[in-house]
Amino acid sequence: MSSQSTPAPLVHRHSRRLLAAGRLLARLAGVLLQVREIQLSRDLKLIAAMTADRVIGLGDGLPWHVPAEYGRYLQTIAGQTVIMGRRSFEIFGSDLTSRCAIVVSRSVKRIVGAAVCPSLDAAVRQGSLLGGEVFINGGQSIYEQALPQVDEMQLSIIKGRYAGDAYFPAFDEADWVVIEQCEYDQYQWRRYRRRPPGA
Repeated sequence: MSSQSTPAPLVHRHSRRLLAAGRLLARLAGVLLQVREIQLSRDLKLIAAMTADRVIGLGDGLPWHVPAEYGRYLQTIAGQTVIMGRRSFEIFGSDLTSRCAIVVSRSVKRIVGAAVCPSLDAAVRQGSLLGGEVFINGGQSIYEQALPQVDEMQLSIIKGRYAGDAYFPAFDEADWVVIEQCEYDQYQWRRYRRRPPGA
């Protein structure tokens, strides 16, 4: 009684087809992952208060006392997600009205009242999965890392001169369009949108 076997050339053809299909699936998975990353980081916002000289902080807090501006900030982030550095959370965390706070820290693994991520990119991915709006919330280092990624900035320009030891990063106004602006006694509020490439 003879046994039948698949001819060797046919086996090789099947193997080559399976290998090609596997490579195609790997490429497709890579493309889908890239699309997913773009979707997760889309429409990232930044919120900050600063002087005309870009001062954003002094020591363990703000060098100014402008309750109306601070109230507007708390109202804006209410129910949303904020991303900030560990020091900023230690200073302002008890006041936050956000639904979720994500702290970027490589040295601390757990913080009461916040999720912790080792990098800004990881924090943005986690925040985007939560739904709602995601706001970059400082301090200086986080702003510097996030500025190239954000699509929108809500900036309060505090009137007057104040000393400080933390600063908002310089940015090119030509890359942004002011789409909304309000004038108040103690500050000016501006909403910027990133100008589309080539515009």
